[in-house]
Amino acid sequence: MKWLKRAAITVTIIVAAGAAFIYFAFPTYTHRFRLTFEIDDNGQTKVGTGVITVRDTDNNWLLAAQKRWRRDAVGPPPWVDLGDRGILLPAMMPMFPMNRKLNPVAMLSFVGYLGAKYGSPNISKQNIEKIQTASGIREIPNDQLPQFIWFSDPLDRNSARPVASDEFETVIGPDVRFVRMYVEITTDEPDQSLYEHLPWLKKRGEPGYNKIGERVSEYQIIGVLP
Repeated sequence: MKWLKRAAITVTIIVAAGAAFIYFAFPTYTHRFRLTFEIDDNGQTKVGTGVITVRDTDNNWLLAAQKRWRRDAVGPPPWVDLGDRGILLPAMMPMFPMNRKLNPVAMLSFVGYLGAKYGSPNISKQNIEKIQTASGIREIPNDQLPQFIWFSDPLDRNSARPVASDEFETVIGPDVRFVRMYVEITTDEPDQSLYEHLPWLKKRGEPGYNKIGERVSEYQIIGVLP
C-alpha cells in the first residue's frame, strides 16, 4: 500500500501549498477598537461600550473581485439600558430601506482616526497599519454616525426599530438625547453581556445560530467574522 501513503503525502503537500498561497495572496489584517456612546436619559448620562473586531482581507489577486478589500466585523456592539423603555444599540450595518447616509460600525475606526467619510473608506495596507498602531480617543462626527436599533422590549425580537441619533427624542421619548460617540484602539476581549439582555440572540455554535448572525438581515446586531 505504498501508493496510498504516497498519495496521502501528495494530498497533504497540495493542501499545505494551497493554504500557503491563500495566506500570502490574500493577506488579512485585524484590529480591535472600543466603541462607546453616551446618551442623556432624563438628565442622567448613560454609557454603552463594547469591543469591535475588524478584519480586512486584501483581494488583490482575485481578478474577478468587484472590490479589492473585503471588510468583516463582529461585535457584540455597545448597548445602553433604558430601564422600562428597553435597550438601545448601534447596528453593525444600517438596515434597509434607508433614506440617509449612516455608517457601518466597521468603518468607525477609520472615521475617527483617519477622517474617512461615508462611502469613502480609503482602505489600504498603509492606513490599516496606521489604525493598528493608533492611540487615544477619537470622537465620531455627528454626520458620520451609525444607525441605532431600539428594542422597546428586549425579550421580543419583533420590537426592534431602527432609529437615527437625531431621532431619539421623537421616537424613544422627549427626555432621551444622543450626546456623543467615540472610538479607541484596544486589545481587550469583546464583552458578551448583550446575550443576557437579548436572550433570543444565539451565540456562535448554539442551535439556531447561522453564519452571519441571528436574523442579520433585519437587525445587524452581531456582524460576521468567518
